Amino acid sequence: MAQCCRQPKPPAGLYWPGTVVTYTIVVSNTGVAASTDASGDELVDTLPAQLSLLNANANSGTVTTAAGTVHWNGAIAVGASMTLTIQAQVKYGTEGISVGNQATINYDGHQTGVHDTSILSDDPALAGAADPTVFVVIDEIFPNGFE
Repeated sequence: MAQCCRQPKPPAGLYWPGTVVTYTIVVSNTGVAASTDASGDELVDTLPAQLSLLNANANSGTVTTAAGTVHWNGAIAVGASMTLTIQAQVKYGTEGISVGNQATINYDGHQTGVHDTSILSDDPALAGAADPTVFVVIDEIFPNGFE
């Protein structure tokens, strides 16, 4: 049923403490049957400790957040997709740390009303499937080149 990708949208590809990171996750129904809103979350993204969740919204379904975790629930018609946008701020004191993030997508592949399949989101900029999105927090950038 699902294909998933995520990609951060950084300013010039650089993140430093205080920077807002925007993740865009697109989940597409490539199957032959509608993906129903089965019991439980269809998508869960627990942000890494280096990020503070600011907000999350989707173009369909229901988004809830709690303790740095984003939950999405909803149905996706055959051939349709859902886009989820998550914004988080890089915490101070994280310079030099590699920050990886990946969502889990759950769906009912057998149309029984219960999730029976899970996949991980994939960074489309990397070869292969199920790659987390990773960036390294740098020291603050000074626009003039001066500290």
